[in-house]
Amino acid sequence: MLPVLHAATGKLKLFEAPTLTPALLLEQICALLPSALKAAIVADQDAMLRKILKYVVDNVKRKPEAKTWKEMRSAARQIGEALGMAVRLHKNVAVNTLFDFREANEPFARFMPKYLDDRLLICAIECTNTAVLYRVWGVNNPGGVAHVKEGAKTHYRLDSVSIEKLYERGGIRLWSMLLKDGVVGPNEVCSDKTPLQHALQRRRYDIAHVLIRSGAAIDAITPNGSSVLWKAVKDGYGYAKDVEFLLDHGADPYSVGKNGKSALAVARPDRNCKCSLLLMQAINRRKGGLDRSGTSVSHENWAGLSALISLR
Repeated sequence: MLPVLHAATGKLKLFEAPTLTPALLLEQICALLPSALKAAIVADQDAMLRKILKYVVDNVKRKPEAKTWKEMRSAARQIGEALGMAVRLHKNVAVNTLFDFREANEPFARFMPKYLDDRLLICAIECTNTAVLYRVWGVNNPGGVAHVKEGAKTHYRLDSVSIEKLYERGGIRLWSMLLKDGVVGPNEVCSDKTPLQHALQRRRYDIAHVLIRSGAAIDAITPNGSSVLWKAVKDGYGYAKDVEFLLDHGADPYSVGKNGKSALAVARPDRNCKCSLLLMQAINRRKGGLDRSGTSVSHENWAGLSALISLR
């Protein structure tokens, strides 16, 4: 228990113990207590953390070659796990210390688990640790990511894996930061879809709202030549909430696809009656009950659509 207590309280006399080994600093002695390494991180003992890392490097390198590689592999795994914990807990001084250690000690970095970088990115996104997100990306995509400092907006391209994780797990605060810093463009097409389409496809209406607030064009023309609303109506098949969201945020209900057909025409009542009703309601609000050609929306149409919806 002593290594854990010394690490948590910053008592450097821990390193005077003749029986001390790297394993005593890196491994948990029981399931209820963290390792000395993790205790130093949780207790914000950065000087102790640096001392532990230095001790591990110095003592592992002194071992015979065969044993060195084995201990280095074990130490790298445990340091990588501690780094993930620090990111989750927002212990960002420790995060930067551990990243500095990784960059200065290439053999240890090489033996860290291959999945670690992706896991760190997920931790930063899920826990909204915006303070270290750029550094995590910098490690995950060497040379592809630059830090945003003092308000300067450095533009760079995120890989498809990072983008996917952002849509799946990213929170509003994180998205707001990335949009403000210019890292993500509100209208930048990726994989033949606008950001708004990606957000709607994943039912992330919170992200869609932030995108619109940040300048996403609600009536943007997608790479296939149609508006976002038109595509949502045609491809929705039961996701009428997408159509409702777009209309509520000002999308043009008269949207026409590149084939010349209107959104209302492709939302056939027998296949997607709720979308038809939503479009007709939006048209009615805009034109006082008149469609684009000047024909009144009949009571029979409203009644028929309502009956179809009630049967679903």
